[in-house]
Amino acid sequence: MQNLYPPDRVLVSERVPCMFQVSPNDTYIDIYTQQERDTIIQKYKTPNLFNGSCVRLDRIVGDVAYLSPVWFYDFLCCNIVGFHNKDPLAWSKLDLHLKKYGKLNSFEKVLEVNELPNIIGVSTLLHDINNEYLLVERNTSVSVGSGLFACTSSGSLDVDDMQYDNPIVGCGLRELE
Repeated sequence: MQNLYPPDRVLVSERVPCMFQVSPNDTYIDIYTQQERDTIIQKYKTPNLFNGSCVRLDRIVGDVAYLSPVWFYDFLCCNIVGFHNKDPLAWSKLDLHLKKYGKLNSFEKVLEVNELPNIIGVSTLLHDINNEYLLVERNTSVSVGSGLFACTSSGSLDVDDMQYDNPIVGCGLRELE
């Protein structure tokens, strides 16, 4: 299988947060009108796609990650349809906003872009005492990656996970249930 994400498309944070705080202000800037958003969603909507609550990574300062709430459709329109797919429905407007940030060649630089929702995905991989790992075939009813082999579970951080001291662990537990 071909790697869809070559090394030059993968950005890694140099810092790993161990504390999490909800940002006092939502820093995400929604650039699409309701009509533009509806057109994009209509093109990509599948029966199982829904606009759930997610959590955006605003910034990392020291060992603290600052988070704020966004919606999955924000992520779909910007990060997937615009930034990844380069679909003109979303990309033409997003590209105009991204140009003011210069080259997005580091993890920190991407976090500076207020027009990208940058939701936090959480994946788990179970490892047993026999040194074996559990991979699963994704259900065909899921919207993203249906039918593909994947890690044991995955999902995105949502507002309910914020009740845990470490919301990433909370999300992992929720997804494993």
